[in-house]
Amino acid sequence: MDTHSEMDRLAAQRFVYAIDRQKAASERLRKAADLLRSWNGRMEIDSSAATIAVKSRRQLWMLLLEPKLGAGWEKYSWFGSSVAMEKIITARPQRWLPQGFADFDALLAKAVQIAIDEKEAPKELATWKYGTAYPLQIEHPLFGTIPGLRSLAGPGIHPQAGSSLTVKAAGKSFGASQRATYDLANFDASNLNIVVGQSGQIFSPYYQDQFPAWYSGKSFTLAFSERAVNASAKHRLMLQP
Repeated sequence: MDTHSEMDRLAAQRFVYAIDRQKAASERLRKAADLLRSWNGRMEIDSSAATIAVKSRRQLWMLLLEPKLGAGWEKYSWFGSSVAMEKIITARPQRWLPQGFADFDALLAKAVQIAIDEKEAPKELATWKYGTAYPLQIEHPLFGTIPGLRSLAGPGIHPQAGSSLTVKAAGKSFGASQRATYDLANFDASNLNIVVGQSGQIFSPYYQDQFPAWYSGKSFTLAFSERAVNASAKHRLMLQP
């Protein structure tokens, strides 16, 4: 359940440094810098700084890539993109500075300005909650499209902490299918939590039965040995020809 993002915290510090050096920075931009200034780097549901940091990183990629790729910059996806971003904002290679910007401070400040000027950005930046801006959405790929069954087919949309750069990696379009911890000294002491429950049948009482635990960071003992399985079993499902 660790939601600390060192990459976003680094980016936030660089954004603040850049904004502080802009003599003509708007009041709204300076408010954004103040929110980022004391942020601890945790991608928590109620964090406005996390929202600003993530959206500003996205806009920074736009400013860097659009001059080279045009509209195709939005398709940029690479597993090492966070490493590339870290290198760019710390080393500040001159060849990556787009035309029209005097220096990287001006570039980073502009990225934040674009982010906080988005139409979905609230008037009061402190109310821009990360969990609402980047929620978790789990829906059944088939039954989730049927109005009468949609509410039964999945937990739907929930405010979510964490990101692709944190230990707790889950978001609107990504996430692990289960959370497990294995005790190599005693496998019967291991834990397992399946995101939406033990059953894939939406009419089963075991469908979505583990989601509340997964969402809140709890888990269940995973019996491994035959003795432990027999001792913990609540029911049996027999498959016969």
